[in-house]
Amino acid sequence: MLYPCSILKGHRSKSDQIGVVVAAAGQNQDTGSKVIHIGRDTSSTIISKSISKDGGISTYRGIVDIRASAT
Repeated sequence: MLYPCSILKGHRSKSDQIGVVVAAAGQNQDTGSKVIHIGRDTSSTIISKSISKDGGISTYRGIVDIRASAT
């Protein structure tokens, strides 16, 4: 399982998340990303790539939560 989380509290804070997953025969890769924007003028980039071969399974779940304080 790969599920990084960033909490952006400071003014102009930013987050970059990059994930690469390979699921081969008999594997089930559970991946995702989570970013919570709290501070002002925050930014984030999430890049996720997966390769499934020979019946492997890749599952992605993620969320970008932008709070009211993140104007």
